[in-house]
Amino acid sequence: RSALERFLAPEVVEMVVNNPAGVRLGGVNQKVSVMFADIRGFTTLSERMSPEKIVELLNEYFTRATDVIFDNGGTLDKYIGDAVMAVFGAPISKGNDALNCVKAAVELQRLVVEMNRDAKLRKWPQLQVGIGINTGEVTAGNIGSPRLIDYTVIGDNVNMASRLMNKGK
Repeated sequence: RSALERFLAPEVVEMVVNNPAGVRLGGVNQKVSVMFADIRGFTTLSERMSPEKIVELLNEYFTRATDVIFDNGGTLDKYIGDAVMAVFGAPISKGNDALNCVKAAVELQRLVVEMNRDAKLRKWPQLQVGIGINTGEVTAGNIGSPRLIDYTVIGDNVNMASRLMNKGK
């Protein structure tokens, strides 16, 4: 279980442990809130920093962002380059998923302010993060192939959250 939790969100691990035979391709429609958070100007940052410093910066950001997501009842869907994708309401709804998602977004903004306070000391650049959130029906479930399954959410409401992130400051 602890090894699985290093690769999967705790709720997904719980589903696998409780019903290993139920792990198959497919999904169910459900209402969720999706959040994307992207480090702005990351390509430029990575051109100016050593690969080791970039990895150090990303690992710090991802560690702290993941804690924010989990602490607010979200599921970390995936890291996408320098962005995080989180889902609130799947695989299990907490009942106040949209509010939890917004709280996580506000905490991520505070996290960036904190990281920027330490940036000069750690020889990191100042960060800016764009966040997009959308709530609506998606298909949540196991996507992929029989050899490699990824629990995720799919649908236009996911795409809308991504588009909002790209438009946001």
